[in-house]
Amino acid sequence: MLACAMFGAISGSATAAIAAIGQIMVPRMVKEGYPEGHATALVACSSVLAIMIPPSIPMIVFAIAGGISVGAAFLSTLIPGLMLTTIYCLLNFVFLRNNDTIVIAPKQPFTETAREIATTGSQAFFSLLMPLIILGGIYSGVFTPTEAAAVAVIYSAVVAMFIYRGMTLAGLYQAIVSSAVITGSIMAVLFFLFIMSRTMVLEQIPNQLADLLISISDNKIIILLMINVLLLLIGMIVDDVSGGILAAVIFLPVIKAIGVDPVHFAAIVGTNLGLGNISPPCAPLLYMAGAINKLSLDKYLKPTLKFLVFGHLPMVFIVTYIPEISLFLPELVLESSDFGCWRSAYLA
Repeated sequence: MLACAMFGAISGSATAAIAAIGQIMVPRMVKEGYPEGHATALVACSSVLAIMIPPSIPMIVFAIAGGISVGAAFLSTLIPGLMLTTIYCLLNFVFLRNNDTIVIAPKQPFTETAREIATTGSQAFFSLLMPLIILGGIYSGVFTPTEAAAVAVIYSAVVAMFIYRGMTLAGLYQAIVSSAVITGSIMAVLFFLFIMSRTMVLEQIPNQLADLLISISDNKIIILLMINVLLLLIGMIVDDVSGGILAAVIFLPVIKAIGVDPVHFAAIVGTNLGLGNISPPCAPLLYMAGAINKLSLDKYLKPTLKFLVFGHLPMVFIVTYIPEISLFLPELVLESSDFGCWRSAYLA
């Protein structure tokens, strides 16, 4: 859980978290006595923490598509992400408390543990420094999120080539080509979704959707519940990036019509899309975790549902109906900045 949360702070991608953490951690957990299905479900469920722990790629595209502050979108999901990490850790302990097959490592003296932490920490220091540079630079106002991306690229290339020496010039070229392909595909999706957005606005489809939901009920609690159901369905069908764009295009006008803060809605989207991406029957991230570990769905479906029902689903309702959780950090960190002026004008 903690590894996926930290990896999310570096990559911002749930798919990358599954690919990186799943291949390393699942075989090790199985070797130490974890049930194979439980280990796979653990990685699949915790991979969505990468969507919630900034810098999150889905939150970036949601903010761009919705015209809100990227920094505010980042901060809105940070507390929910940390809360969900804690909940998953507790659930994992409860679910396996009676499991006798897991090998418990012998207790080490404190000095030996501290020495091991210091050794591995020093080896990983330059990698772990990257999210601190990115997020610290954004929130302190040293650079914008776009500039932070450029800093991250240069920093990671230097660290990979000259400190860890795991990347060659050929590897750098391949990374540039792969990044260009991915970026180009995202830009193409954004281009056509913005066209769709403009068409929907001209045809007043979001207004009609808002009128439809309000005609069913004028209770904000019921409307938010219906929007969450629709977001869940979107998350089941498409990936987290495309889901974030669709949520901004379709639902932001509805959200504004019922008086919900758009930054609060960013947290709802980030939390809910993660749930959809690991919820059957479509569940793109869930199937990816099974494919990486070469496991059939029936072996890890039950433990996945237990984590979703007792962990992620309650978190969705908490974020939806307690807006202070998602608004506390944006208001604390950014209220005196341009975000504060923008938010006041938006809500007015």
